[in-house]
Amino acid sequence: MRPVTALFAVIIVAVLALSVVVVSRLHRSGTHWHDVAQQRLLFGVPWGSLVVIAIVVAVYLFVQDGITNLTEPVTIPYRAWSYFTPLGIATASFSHASLGHLTGNLAGAAVAAPIAEYAWGHFPGRDRADNTHSHDGERGGVRSQLESLRTTPWIRAFVLFPLAVVVLSFVTSLFGLGPVIGFSSIIFAFAGFAIVHYPIATLIATVAVQSALLTVSRALQDAVSVYVATPSPASAPSWAGIAIQGHALGFFIGLVLGLLVLKRRNERPNPFHLWLAVLLYAFSKGLWQIYWFGEGNTYLLFRGPGVAIVVILALVITLASAAPDRPVPKRPVRRLFRRLTGADSRKGRPPSESSSVGNEGPDASHHSRTERVLELSGVGGGGESESKVEVEDEDEPVSPSSDVSGDSLDRIRELSIGATPNSGEESHTQTPAETTASRMTQRGVAFLAVALVLAVLAGMAIPVNLAVVESASDGTAPGAIEVDDYVIEYDENASNQLVSGIGLDVAIDDAGLAGSGVIVSNERHSIWLEAVTKEQLEATGYETVIVGEPGWRETVHVERTGWEPVGGESVYQVWLWLDGDEENRQLAHESEESIAEAIINDRTVTLGSDDGEFVLEVEEIETETTSTTAVPDENGSVEAGGVVFERTEDTLVASSDGTEVVIATMEDHEY
Repeated sequence: MRPVTALFAVIIVAVLALSVVVVSRLHRSGTHWHDVAQQRLLFGVPWGSLVVIAIVVAVYLFVQDGITNLTEPVTIPYRAWSYFTPLGIATASFSHASLGHLTGNLAGAAVAAPIAEYAWGHFPGRDRADNTHSHDGERGGVRSQLESLRTTPWIRAFVLFPLAVVVLSFVTSLFGLGPVIGFSSIIFAFAGFAIVHYPIATLIATVAVQSALLTVSRALQDAVSVYVATPSPASAPSWAGIAIQGHALGFFIGLVLGLLVLKRRNERPNPFHLWLAVLLYAFSKGLWQIYWFGEGNTYLLFRGPGVAIVVILALVITLASAAPDRPVPKRPVRRLFRRLTGADSRKGRPPSESSSVGNEGPDASHHSRTERVLELSGVGGGGESESKVEVEDEDEPVSPSSDVSGDSLDRIRELSIGATPNSGEESHTQTPAETTASRMTQRGVAFLAVALVLAVLAGMAIPVNLAVVESASDGTAPGAIEVDDYVIEYDENASNQLVSGIGLDVAIDDAGLAGSGVIVSNERHSIWLEAVTKEQLEATGYETVIVGEPGWRETVHVERTGWEPVGGESVYQVWLWLDGDEENRQLAHESEESIAEAIINDRTVTLGSDDGEFVLEVEEIETETTSTTAVPDENGSVEAGGVVFERTEDTLVASSDGTEVVIATMEDHEY
């Protein structure tokens, strides 16, 4: 650590500590924050969150071998490539692509996990719902022991909470779309669980506090940074590298679990607070960024549909947690269920029924008077009375006498008007669909909608994760390097095994999307990765690719060298070699030749590559005779076809009969 960074680290820590002390003395609240934490957490500490964070750090250091190189961990085998890569499925949610990726997710976990753990609690006996079920264990010895374990605070803190996170990590890996890696899906699950319990606190923590933590962390690591304004290499937009489906999947898993806990505890959040928190959280965390891949280096961002979906789902989530537990309107739901199931309540009724009710007469008059009496008494089921019940205030308790099921009201009506089998009118027996409809509440319907969204998010990944990725190379490609089961090669027209043929045909035909650059494949583990793009290598000139598995790692070096003829396309070579074995470097690619636009003494000069050597071809325009020579070494010169080529540092100059012109310059890699 530099002296300046160390000095400012001490200053930052001291100022923060002083600020906390001063504000604590100024703010003399009746309840100390530690007392509030102790109400639901063992000794007021989120032990489960600390255990989970320790697991994440341990995986990065020891499983991904980050301890060997903190900034370059092994990542390729620890992605959830498919259901046929158990190592990736088991480790993807706890692994990370880089140190920056790890730091960002640790900050997110540090603010979201404690709130979720606090909402879950280490003392279930203090929750109303858990009190009502606390005596269930007395029915049997095994059940009593399990109940005792479930309610033991230290077990909930050190065992159950981390175990639940591990289970969720498997779920998000199994149903994540594509080769996901990172703890972010679990962080979104923490946020989803916490936001239905403490909406505003969760919003502030995950947006503002997380940003502050990252800023302080970077200041402690590097107090003064120097930035130089330089052009950047071509790269994909930032949102194109985000596992948006994995984030949404984790968020909805947390929502569903949180809603179930709220239902069990008979609690409801403030509807406005929840709606606002979900909406702002989704926007700030980019859950609206629905995208897909286009041809070449193009990407499709569905901003409008994404924003609309977020707004709709924020409302549905609010209804699922705060809507009243009233039955949904019976007639529309029954009609819907009858259409879906093909049932018809009028089917099988005798023709006389409709005529007896529709005709004027004593029976019709008696039927009308009885219906009116039932309606005025509040137990009738028609028209105006139903509408009055529907607009009743949701917070007003419903008396037991009025909490009568639809089946009971129908039966009372039948008995009152004399509808019996003997009178020629068949009694109505509810179908299973109608029984289900009669039990549906507004809150329950909204919860089913949230669960349906979760099912769709999970289901869309199943066919992709079942696909078998076939290696495009058998290891015999020019310059391909084999390391164990890995094949590393350079290909500028490789079929993209990850996105080809599974895109959105309405927007773009992706049946033949190509990958270009350094390709890493492993057929046994269904791995295919465009590790370094052609554009990235062109900009940097040198990259490394790390492959491996638990217990070993291997670094493959990639280098691009080339010349740029004046007015022509660049001519370049790509070389691959294993770490420590540069003497056996392999030529992986040679580009096409290119003609310089300069003409010297009626001669053209073509620059090309032949078997790993850059060559110059001089052609006399009139006679079409050609002469070939290799590009000279630095500060050297050669002659071909009456033209002398002289190399000075990175410039190649041609001269003939007193005429001198620059023919080509070496590729300049600034990054």
